[in-house]
Amino acid sequence: MKIIKRLIIGICLLVVLIAFALFIYLNGTKPVISGKFIIPTGETTDKVTIDRDKWGIPMIEAENREDMFWAMGFVHASDRLFQMDLIRRLATGQLSEVFGKRALESDKEQKDLMIEESIARSINIISPELKAIVESYCKGVNYYMNKFPLPPEFKLLGYSPESWGIKDIMAIFKRMEIILAGSGSELYNMKVHSALGKNRAEELLSGSHGSTIINPEEYEDFTNNITLAAAYEREIENLEQFVGSNNWVISGNKTKSGKPILCNDPHLSNVFPSYFYQLKMKSGDVELTGNSIAGAPFIIIGQNSKVSWGFTNVGTDVIDYFVLKTDPEDEYTYYLDGVKTKYKLIEKKIKIKGEKDYIHNIKVSKFGPVLKSDEHYMARHSLNEYPSTVLEALYEINFSKNSGELLKALKMWSSPAQNVVFADSDGNIGYYPTGLVPIRAKGDGSMPLSGESINNIWKGFYKEEMKPYVENPDKGFIVTANNRVIPETGIPVFAANWYPSFRADRISEMLETKEKLSVEDNMLFQIDTFLKSGEFLLNIIRNHNPSSPGAEYVMDELKKWDLRADSGIGPLLFYRFEKILSDEMFSDEFNDEESQSLISRSWIYRLLNYPNGEFDTTILHNWADDKKTDQKEEFKDMVERSLTLTYEDYLVRKEGGDQNWTNIHTLKYKHPLGSVFPLKYFINRGPYGIKGGKDCVMVATFRNRKDFNTVHLSTFRMIIDMNDYSNSRMINSSGQSGHFMSRFYDDQIESYTKGEYRSFENAPEKKYMIEIIPE
Repeated sequence: MKIIKRLIIGICLLVVLIAFALFIYLNGTKPVISGKFIIPTGETTDKVTIDRDKWGIPMIEAENREDMFWAMGFVHASDRLFQMDLIRRLATGQLSEVFGKRALESDKEQKDLMIEESIARSINIISPELKAIVESYCKGVNYYMNKFPLPPEFKLLGYSPESWGIKDIMAIFKRMEIILAGSGSELYNMKVHSALGKNRAEELLSGSHGSTIINPEEYEDFTNNITLAAAYEREIENLEQFVGSNNWVISGNKTKSGKPILCNDPHLSNVFPSYFYQLKMKSGDVELTGNSIAGAPFIIIGQNSKVSWGFTNVGTDVIDYFVLKTDPEDEYTYYLDGVKTKYKLIEKKIKIKGEKDYIHNIKVSKFGPVLKSDEHYMARHSLNEYPSTVLEALYEINFSKNSGELLKALKMWSSPAQNVVFADSDGNIGYYPTGLVPIRAKGDGSMPLSGESINNIWKGFYKEEMKPYVENPDKGFIVTANNRVIPETGIPVFAANWYPSFRADRISEMLETKEKLSVEDNMLFQIDTFLKSGEFLLNIIRNHNPSSPGAEYVMDELKKWDLRADSGIGPLLFYRFEKILSDEMFSDEFNDEESQSLISRSWIYRLLNYPNGEFDTTILHNWADDKKTDQKEEFKDMVERSLTLTYEDYLVRKEGGDQNWTNIHTLKYKHPLGSVFPLKYFINRGPYGIKGGKDCVMVATFRNRKDFNTVHLSTFRMIIDMNDYSNSRMINSSGQSGHFMSRFYDDQIESYTKGEYRSFENAPEKKYMIEIIPE
């Protein structure tokens, strides 16, 4: 008995010692946030100080711009080095090197995009002045990487990060470019056309679509291709989750202070830590404050002492597919203008952890990299392959002194296309859509084209002078929320797929509620949960008289609902009714469950002609008719059926517990290694109940399946007061640091989920101060 007791005590002591040693090790890998460091000559030219506030936001002061950006690289590496390394590996197809074969398909897809070639072309056009700043930033990253303990993820995965360079910065931007460009819309549109026929499809799809050139047999071959299937899945995911961003700018004529107010909350997928990293930098008369992306220099969204700017995604289609005519007896050739033409062959080596290298071969046509499906080939032509000028544009944006200089800088921006609203210290406000827009030889980019003639390829890009530009509008504000904000211009197709204007309409509506608006008013606007989609759809069906008790219950609850996605069962019932109504209206048009994934809830609003509500009843009833029954159904029949099914769905869910919206609409934060046991208990956070949802200004998008877990959200909320920057507000969706033991890892989550803000410029706390002194 004594032996067993001693053994248990010994085991317990051993566990305690191991836990203590692990704690000491992990604590030693936390980001360095204080101290005085003497660094070698050549790193910086003068002393640099890095002060942090209570939220861990760095405030950098340097004597010159190069040293300022050296310090920016230093703090990025200190807080987000593992995130930085993952993103560059993801962008360039190098995940297998650290995660093994499970990441091979992802790496192959990225290699097919030929991002590395585009990065090389982008580096070649960087000016010497910009290159000096970029290299200084990289030196700051590498100094931290080489002189301080690495985050524990590197130890867990058994590797050390390679040094940071300009190519890695471009990889960061290319990754964001790919996220925001999506996958085009051809493959999705092609499937809808194939299933419904051209005329029926065009009643549901926005834009003017040309006829598909792919016959049913070819269509089946293409959709069975792994690479094309992956691209198609991305399109479906974009359509299901895409919510973009909100931004608006208000003229001083409509603010209490008499100076502009600018607001922005970019919506991206829920990653942990968040995409953006806030900081403040000062060098001489230059002061920069705002949100950066770890791994890249410059403020992406924010302000200097003279101008402020905010982004939302335009949605410009910059990806096209071309079907090639091939020789079935020679897999290395295709026909171009009747001439047998050789593919350019590129061999890519992918390193795989624990296994021999994988050789990935890419065929490249005159249209771009080729995706093969049996005997058929399709080429992908994308703006991703072109050189990027985003670094040059950001450099000029960051140091603009007025709206004129800012506008000039925005015209340098290549991709991703962004709706930019801006304001300057003179009181001017404006809007400009950045990004190259391709001149297409044929079509509008919504369907695949023939690759048999080189004359079908893009003819260059439209001149920036052909784009619309808004400055100081009479109404006193400018709003963008991924809706159609661009009037008719000399550019025939600016973007084919605009998002319904629910959020934009609601924001405009709120901005008109007062003659003079304050920062506090705009805080309430950014967290507004009112659903314009709900208001519109329920007004259409309000006079429906349910014939079943279940349908009557749902209808009564929806009529009592205040149209806000914040509490009660109203949001659940509406979102489920909307989804079920879409399925009931359109599922009979598709043959199987896989093709039914094409159904978009936006089709309902298109048929009902949002926001006017003046719709064609013949077309509406035609879609409402269920082909699986003998009778002729109308829209009211689909409403009745959907209300009943919503009630049945609610009863099942109710058995699982209280269906109050913030109980079931949750936000979970999952670290990149958050699936690993037992790490997940230490590095993940949540769930948190959160207000908001789809189509409201306070976006927190879910998939509307078994659960309502948030998958897209505002990665930060920002309000800039051009009258008094210290009165500006900010909140990040998670925290500054990527280290799970840092106090700044998750310290903003609770405030974020509650819709609270913090001061944009908090006073620094001297206990969190670093001094960098060159030898």
